[in-house]
Amino acid sequence: MYTPEKIISLNEKEVFVFGTNQYASHAGGAAVIAAEKFGALNGISPHGLCGQSYGIITTSFNDMPVSLDFIKQQLLVLYEFATLRPDLVFLVTKIATGIAGFSITEVAELFHDIGNWRPSNI
Repeated sequence: MYTPEKIISLNEKEVFVFGTNQYASHAGGAAVIAAEKFGALNGISPHGLCGQSYGIITTSFNDMPVSLDFIKQQLLVLYEFATLRPDLVFLVTKIATGIAGFSITEVAELFHDIGNWRPSNI
């Protein structure tokens, strides 16, 4: 199953997974949608569940990208969290491919590197 290209609404049990910066200043890309529509709080919660959104930190100071390894570690946390919340469905956007500047291929490799283990609700 793949996440739709554009998400403008969610079902009650769906969660919008998006990339953000370490300050949770959700000012660009999918982060704007997360803040405007799905409960992400500016300046409060850069990583994890907030409302119907789940943040993955992809940039740091001055919109400098974090390392791919750091993103991979956060994806592992997301997988663990999703395992604990089988009642939710996590829709992962194209994290880290906007302001962070990584290619879709680079990010896809992170998911591939994690291996075959992926909760069915992601």
